[in-house]
Amino acid sequence: MKRLILTILVIGMVLLGACVSTSTSEPPIPAHFTTYSDEAGLFSISYPPDWELALSKEELFHAVVPNKAAAVTVTVGTTEEGKWKLEDLVEAVFQRAYIDDAEEYHEFSRTKATVDGREAIILDFEAKYPVSTAAMRMLIMLLRDRDNELVWTVYCGVMPSKDFSYFEPDFHAIVRSLRILK
Repeated sequence: MKRLILTILVIGMVLLGACVSTSTSEPPIPAHFTTYSDEAGLFSISYPPDWELALSKEELFHAVVPNKAAAVTVTVGTTEEGKWKLEDLVEAVFQRAYIDDAEEYHEFSRTKATVDGREAIILDFEAKYPVSTAAMRMLIMLLRDRDNELVWTVYCGVMPSKDFSYFEPDFHAIVRSLRILK
């Protein structure tokens, strides 16, 4: 009797395993998006065609939605944290850059993802800061280069946070569209 139950359990697990997708494919970039590639050929990122570029020397990429308080920014840098695991780096960066200064902070999700064939972490959170009149909602993705020397960050945000649901599908597509070319 025990062998029969064990055999049924093993067969069930094999069948269940066959039904579960193990694909790590990345979602496609929406066909109607515009793709920006920087002049140095370091990266590309895609964004909705009705957004406007607002490039500056401080950021590698910045685009905004006309007449809305929504934007996306790409930065890259080395870290004083060295070659930490990505999860530890996220904790250090977010504690220092977002949580410590917030009057209010709420994290909705923290998701491990594959972006451009690299391990990434995507955070969805809301924060209210002393200098702002309303809470902002952000979707931020961090990933490291293949040598673990650089950290790439894509910030998508909107204020007030109640407008997030309108931009959420675009924000998710934008953060996942980052491609590191060099």
